[in-house]
Amino acid sequence: MSAEMNCPVVVLTSGQKLTLLRIMLYDEEGVQEVAKLRAQLVATGEHWLWDAKTGAESACLEGHSRSIAALCLLPDGRLASASHDGTIRLWDAEIGIESAHLENRSDIPFADPVTALHPLPGGRLASAFWDETILIWNVKKGAAGAPLLSYSYTATTRQWHLDLVTPLCLLPDGRLAAGYQDNVIRLWDVKASAESAWLEGHAGGIRALCLLPDGRLASGSYDHTIRFWDVKTRAERARLEGYADGVCALCLMANGQLASGSYDHTIRLWDIGARREITRLEVDAPVYCLAALPDGRLAAGDQLGRVHWLEIVE
Repeated sequence: MSAEMNCPVVVLTSGQKLTLLRIMLYDEEGVQEVAKLRAQLVATGEHWLWDAKTGAESACLEGHSRSIAALCLLPDGRLASASHDGTIRLWDAEIGIESAHLENRSDIPFADPVTALHPLPGGRLASAFWDETILIWNVKKGAAGAPLLSYSYTATTRQWHLDLVTPLCLLPDGRLAAGYQDNVIRLWDVKASAESAWLEGHAGGIRALCLLPDGRLASGSYDHTIRFWDVKTRAERARLEGYADGVCALCLMANGQLASGSYDHTIRLWDIGARREITRLEVDAPVYCLAALPDGRLAAGDQLGRVHWLEIVE
């Protein structure tokens, strides 16, 4: 059950301000993911659906036995959820019921938490697991193809080195970018089920990925930085610094700015071209996830289980 909490207004740097409209409490274990379903409906990591305009709860989707690690909207309008219970469920969010349950192939020996989801063209869904497996699902058939396995997978012993995958991001050329906890971003040729390139340079595990308007890839890491990558040349093109802890969430705003959330309790807005911090909001807990709304507002989930509604004011 959600409860509205006190909502201060914080103004930090000149030019813009982040106004905290309200905070809603959803789960004391922390909100791991926030997803926009449509213009006025947003889902939080514990499967609360709420009206983005009024903040009122719209529905609660129940079925997972453990906390939610990832959410994404499918092209057909359904909501996909991934849980630490090792399952992926598809929901008709309009009527609040589960429409499908994706079961793991019997020849893949894991029942590990699902850590990331990303929709792919052709009715497919990419999912990453704690054991560093990536599976590509045919959503209509409810079946997965062969797993995408990184270099550290040992086929003879069927063991992994636990370089788990946390973020996924689809690139314009159709490749799938995956951030690993061994500090590497791997680019996958999904059709060939093969790694095509690595992006190396971070000194900590990769926690967030975001595609920029010019085709570059932004990555947030436990090394307290955001880096911009040219995926064609595999070169780092820019770096955003100044964090006191890891960067665990990135999203592109409607006005073209980059929003970030960090374990250092900050939500920041960046001018991508100038590589300059525009403004920031300091909260009282690590920020786990972000979602940009079409009207320019921002939703942020934190470690204390709250969703912060933010408005950018010029």
